Amino acid sequence: MKAKISILFLILSLIIGYSESEIKIKNIKNVYDNLINEIPLLRFINSKEGLGYSNVLNLITGDITSDATSLDNILNTGIIFKTNKDYTYEDFLNPDYINFLNDLIINSKSIAFYNGDFDTFKEIVKGLYEYEITQDGIIINDNKYPIYRSENFIGINTLYYKPNFGINIIEGTTRNFLKKNNSWDFYINNENKSLNAKFYSDTYQDLNLKFDIKTVENYKFFGDILYFHKMQKNQFISYIQEFFVPYEKEDLIFFDLIESMISSEEFLAVDSKSMINNYDSSIFVVSDINTKSIEDYMGFRNIEPKRLGTYDFALITNQNNGDKIYIYYSKDDMIITTLSPETMKVNLGEVQRFKYTKKFKALKKHENLNRAILIDFERYLNKKFYGNLYSYLVSEFYYDENGSYNIDVALK
Repeated sequence: MKAKISILFLILSLIIGYSESEIKIKNIKNVYDNLINEIPLLRFINSKEGLGYSNVLNLITGDITSDATSLDNILNTGIIFKTNKDYTYEDFLNPDYINFLNDLIINSKSIAFYNGDFDTFKEIVKGLYEYEITQDGIIINDNKYPIYRSENFIGINTLYYKPNFGINIIEGTTRNFLKKNNSWDFYINNENKSLNAKFYSDTYQDLNLKFDIKTVENYKFFGDILYFHKMQKNQFISYIQEFFVPYEKEDLIFFDLIESMISSEEFLAVDSKSMINNYDSSIFVVSDINTKSIEDYMGFRNIEPKRLGTYDFALITNQNNGDKIYIYYSKDDMIITTLSPETMKVNLGEVQRFKYTKKFKALKKHENLNRAILIDFERYLNKKFYGNLYSYLVSEFYYDENGSYNIDVALK
């Protein structure tokens, strides 16, 4: 079950890394009440149809001997983790939150807990993870860490220091967030039953290739995972060679041909992937297309192009080995894909135009985007869990007016 759940967040590994992190949770109970129980996708995963942690927590709290007031007080407490481990964004939004919290405890160099009820604290930690706790220490993975206590504080490997919680449910700082050793700040909140997160850096630098996503609002994009990004033409061949794996050596000539068809030196590309299988892959190229080069080549090879809607198309790879890759092209754009003409006919006929989708409407920023990632979980949840839940994730990457790099995330 955990392996299935983790696939939901696989694409999020595009946004990688926590190093020298400080993760501050202002109120533990608020995380459960306002994120896990309020966000539809997380609530579904928490239910018995998902990981079933709602039942687990009920059993654990039922075994605790502390009174309800003590339990409520300790859960309405702030906690600060300091760790050197690199946690990926996939880890941080992992719906298997009990496992993630355990990993965070194991790898933290210090934990500051702003409540002094040691007996209730000990019962909860032992109930969840079965760590051995004494009056002055805790044993984790055969390592003993000192515990420092006062009336309103329990510190694991740290003395008391004044908390500096902000207004957010979860917030903190980190380095190496996009693998370039920059400093980042982040915060996570609930906004209208959507998990909203912002990550921002004053020092991160990326190729400042901007696009307006409204230019493709009338397109029909299919696939569970869509990745929008501006590309330079001289990078395209190496990119599609990595995207379509495996392929035959004989297919390399077709990749050269595809590059020659693109008229623009910079263009918007939209990658499409399925969460159900690894086979369905497509790249949409939004650029003026030189159709004459492929028509001349196909004429030379006696390949007859076929027609599907507004697109001409042809099979461009070896028909006997590797994945079949088709090209669908018009003068305004082209689609390089593993999808058969039969599947494409259905997609082009039945898929909504982009501007009518909930994912498009969830985008807060349309202009001057650097990248965007949109994930639709509905098909995956229906197929793997028989769950009837519409859920999506939207991530927008951009530079703000002050030159800071921002990543805005909404999980509905």
